[in-house]
Amino acid sequence: MLDPQFQILIQDLTSSQMLDVSDRVTAATWRYTEQGCGDLSVTMPCTMPEAYWFKTLPFVYVKVFNRCSKRIWWGRAAGDDVTIIRTADGAVSIQILALGLVKALEDIPHTGWWSSTRYGDWQDVPSDLIPSRTPERFSFETERRLRIAPSGGNGFTTSSIGMLSIAQPAAASVQWQTIEASYTLKAPAGWRASLSRYDGTTFLSSLWTLDGVGIGATGITTQSGTLSFLSGVGCSRLGFNLFCTRAATNLHTAAITAGTRTVTPGTMAGIAVNAKLAIGGADPEEVVVTATTATTFTAVFRNAHLGSDLVEPLWDGNDGDIELVITNVRVKAVTTATVTLDQLAKYALSEVLAVNPWAVFNSDGKVQSPLVDIANLVAEDLPWATILSEQVQLGDTSNRPWVWGVDEDGVLFVRPRQSGRVWYVSTEQCSYTQGGNSDGRWTSGYGVYEDEQGQRQRTPIQTDAQALANSGLIRRTALMVDSGTLAVATQRTSVFLSDAAKGEAAASLTCAVLETVDGMVYPATEARPGDMLLFRDVLPTSSAVANRLNGFVLSEVQVDGFNLAAVHLVPEEPLPQLEMVTAKVGIQ
Repeated sequence: MLDPQFQILIQDLTSSQMLDVSDRVTAATWRYTEQGCGDLSVTMPCTMPEAYWFKTLPFVYVKVFNRCSKRIWWGRAAGDDVTIIRTADGAVSIQILALGLVKALEDIPHTGWWSSTRYGDWQDVPSDLIPSRTPERFSFETERRLRIAPSGGNGFTTSSIGMLSIAQPAAASVQWQTIEASYTLKAPAGWRASLSRYDGTTFLSSLWTLDGVGIGATGITTQSGTLSFLSGVGCSRLGFNLFCTRAATNLHTAAITAGTRTVTPGTMAGIAVNAKLAIGGADPEEVVVTATTATTFTAVFRNAHLGSDLVEPLWDGNDGDIELVITNVRVKAVTTATVTLDQLAKYALSEVLAVNPWAVFNSDGKVQSPLVDIANLVAEDLPWATILSEQVQLGDTSNRPWVWGVDEDGVLFVRPRQSGRVWYVSTEQCSYTQGGNSDGRWTSGYGVYEDEQGQRQRTPIQTDAQALANSGLIRRTALMVDSGTLAVATQRTSVFLSDAAKGEAAASLTCAVLETVDGMVYPATEARPGDMLLFRDVLPTSSAVANRLNGFVLSEVQVDGFNLAAVHLVPEEPLPQLEMVTAKVGIQ
């Protein structure tokens, strides 16, 4: 029977009790992983009507309590997770497989760009998206820098704008909050650069404008500087613009026929003798101004035109005469200086609870910050579990591995893999199995990533000295990293090697009780992944962390509610020295 210290309850999603199955189960096992509560399996006899009642259940909580009424496992299951078993003698039973509440982070896909330093995330904007944007009159670069430059031979007015923008995806749940960049504007008077914010395609405001200085190709003053907006951005689209400040006009007079004609345009801005003008209408053409007065100009027209036909001064310069160049650009969906894993986790918690208020406990008190800046994170239609699992691989600033999950209290956690708790056991009190696989063991490696310019780069080679000393062989791997910076790629590679240097574990230790440093005895069911387990009778404690000869960190704990004498404790790494250690004290 189930050990009497345990109670297994089935509750609805408001935690109102539906069933206590403690006295009915014939098998009950549960597991803890680095992500908190793993899975739980219970088997119980029942009637066929009961079995089909279980099959119709909506999602319910499955909880395990100990003798102190402390919840020690918390998960969820639905009718789909119930298996009906009918044997040849007509006996009916069901098996319920429940999964930990960490599954709640798989329920909600997230779309949002949190941070970008990549130039390739910016795109030119066509006129059918935002009016007055005329990409056909400009050339653009989005590889090694952002660059907007007018193309010679085109007419330019305030209605002809070149724009590069970065936009949140449709239905994104975050907005751009900050932008930082360096700029260089090479343009004469009459040209302007700007940075604008948009709600979708609706203009909100300009954050920054800069007018060109100088006259002619030789009189232009190149202006450079930095811009930083750490508040007041709040928009779904940011865009850099380059345009001529001359207002568009038209012929304004009555319709004209072909020939030498004098017309009175709406404005004479930008119109001078020998200036080239682009004349619009049904038969567009270019004309050269031969004479002017304060309000008129004269030119030879090849075609007839209406008074409403557009008049635009032409620019005949060369590529590079006028340009806006943006470098070192970063946009973020947060107002803080960095984007970190704890910010993502807290936002994930709020999104999950907004949809399913009972999914997890409403607390972020166990969410710690690894302090590593996530330079590039663009998520589209990804479950929060996928996002957090990817970003947690960055570790922290000390290259320690980190984990995230939901514990038996239903609380989301983000923390270093090692919990800081230390247990002791005598080799005489345990048994073990040992295997492993060296195929996943790497002692050296480098990261491969795309930088801000979209170029594939590689980090310097890193080697784990201790792993190399243990294995005696260099096994080097190339790690593909989704990052736009050398710092993040190097960080990710360091954390990967700290794990990969251990190989693939295939060992477990079985025991009933554990001790604290002061000799207090606890059931082995109290152990959790991330705890350190040391053999008290092998080596001094001071040697444990240094050489790992007498202990290991747990990655998994497996409990059989019917056999507490055999709690399985699984290490996060192989135990190459365990056989030698146990041999030292005469255990065969």
